[in-house]
Amino acid sequence: MTKGTTSFGKRHVKSHTQCRRCGRKSYHIQKKTCASCGYPSARLRKYNWSEKAKRRRTTGTGRMLHLKRVHRRFKHGFRSGPPKPVKVRWVILCIMQELCVSMSTLFISGSFINSSEGLNYYLFTVISHKQVDR
Repeated sequence: MTKGTTSFGKRHVKSHTQCRRCGRKSYHIQKKTCASCGYPSARLRKYNWSEKAKRRRTTGTGRMLHLKRVHRRFKHGFRSGPPKPVKVRWVILCIMQELCVSMSTLFISGSFINSSEGLNYYLFTVISHKQVDR
């Protein structure tokens, strides 16, 4: 009886190989199913009698790319669309705080008075490009 080539031909004892879904060495070659995840079944194999197994593969054990994005959007109320334009009133109030002047000195019936030339030009350009809240 030889111990070489003819003996090596009889080596077909491996029943499980690597699963393409879960990556574990649990895919049964003859049954064509994975003992770990249940591939090719559409649903993932899980049973409630194994608490630790559920913990190993539950949400939070992976990268959670989608849930991280959803959580970030949830914090701001699922905003969408282009950002809102800057309100002119806010810009004018910021300028007033810098110059320590009141609204009455800046505006009288829609025209600018008691202001330096640079501020007059700046406010005019801001208001001409944005809509004024009245």
